[in-house]
Amino acid sequence: MRNVETTSIDMRKARQLRRSGLSLEHVADRVGCSRGRLSRALKRDGDPLPNGARPRLRKGGDARAVKMRQAGAKLDDIATALGVGRTTVWRMLHRAGMTGGAARRAGQ
Repeated sequence: MRNVETTSIDMRKARQLRRSGLSLEHVADRVGCSRGRLSRALKRDGDPLPNGARPRLRKGGDARAVKMRQAGAKLDDIATALGVGRTTVWRMLHRAGMTGGAARRAGQ
């Protein structure tokens, strides 16, 4: 018998998104459930990134973040588009010399 908690979650889509490198938070948003519920379902079903492993950012993430920021995107919007956290976006921009005054001028 299948657990009621996983029946309304598209587990195939969730596993696919997780393997593509999205965080639990972003996958949960896309499949329409809470992070905790998704985490429990993936643990039962076999999380493609178990034990708190972090997804790898695809090549070109820093350049894409810089380009989006220069176009006026906010940190949260960049984080969502790249499937990473806001702090990761800040670090990308910092490596590119776009933190501090330059980041504020680009439109935080």
